[in-house]
Amino acid sequence: MEFVDIYFMFNSLESVAAAAPTSVNTVAVGVELNVVSRNMVESLVVPTFRVGYTITTDALDALYKKIKSKGVTMTELLAKATALALAKHPVINSSCRGGNSFVYNSSINIAVVVAIDGGLTTPVL
Repeated sequence: MEFVDIYFMFNSLESVAAAAPTSVNTVAVGVELNVVSRNMVESLVVPTFRVGYTITTDALDALYKKIKSKGVTMTELLAKATALALAKHPVINSSCRGGNSFVYNSSINIAVVVAIDGGLTTPVL
């Protein structure tokens, strides 16, 4: 789903909600879920791009088979691999400010969305 689709989906949902009054049960969310929700919606305005190519994961698969019995998940391995790639290529972990400079982050933060009762959370690994 592209940004434009998501943007119009949110806007049309607001229009539909305003046009069709019904009885609803509103439940306040906690501070953490409110922050997660706000950050996820705000991230929709950040330009994104995708690059894809085929990779061989034989070494990753072998490592996973070796350490799976210790409780390590594939998600954790992929998060670690991502962190290592960001450390090796810091430009990927940077952001453009005002179109005339890059800010290189001194830390690497990986967040994975996790479903919890009543919503989502994004613990930083």
